Amino acid sequence: MTRGRASRVFLAVAIILLIGLFEWPQVAAQSRDYSKFIFRAGAGLSIPLGDLGSDTNFGYAATVGGGYNFSKRASLIAEYMFDRFRMDDSILNSIQAGAPGATDVSGAPKVWSLTGNGIFRANRTGKVSLYGIAGAGIYQRKYRFNITYAPVPPSTIPSYSSLSQISTAFGINFGGGAEFDFLKGLKGFIEARYHIAFTDSSTQLIPITFGVRW
Repeated sequence: MTRGRASRVFLAVAIILLIGLFEWPQVAAQSRDYSKFIFRAGAGLSIPLGDLGSDTNFGYAATVGGGYNFSKRASLIAEYMFDRFRMDDSILNSIQAGAPGATDVSGAPKVWSLTGNGIFRANRTGKVSLYGIAGAGIYQRKYRFNITYAPVPPSTIPSYSSLSQISTAFGINFGGGAEFDFLKGLKGFIEARYHIAFTDSSTQLIPITFGVRW
């Protein structure tokens, strides 16, 4: 990680910690008419950006997480996210052209992350409330290509090989969303978040997620 990137990461973490320090004193002042724990799950569309976006098309995202409510307004959660994208046809064609005898190439790039995130809700009553979310953690991007080769006489069975490229790095994310009444004991949410991981070529994406929390 370059010094400039490290400085930006340090600044983002410092801002999150400062917000948490301002929220903490309100915990004692608020009544305990909320659950101490929070669980969330969702899925939706994932938009690739940057180097990832030049190689892939839109994909899907799925998330699951849980944590602790410090107050009605502030929560801390651990979250697992999985994104799968469709490789651009031009990339698959170039790999096939460079593999003599290849008849087909397929690939589905994947990104997963394990992050810690702070959620800070607007001080608003009603059926819909807005919130911000930000955090950091470990991200992994994996490209895997499966190559099919035409049978070579006297064999009549195609042969196969695979290529993989894996990069794991620290990353950060931030965004926001809206929560709304869904069912008794459940709230629905819609959320958009920007993620960047400092892999060998930057991994950037924006999942737009629909889900529930309880």
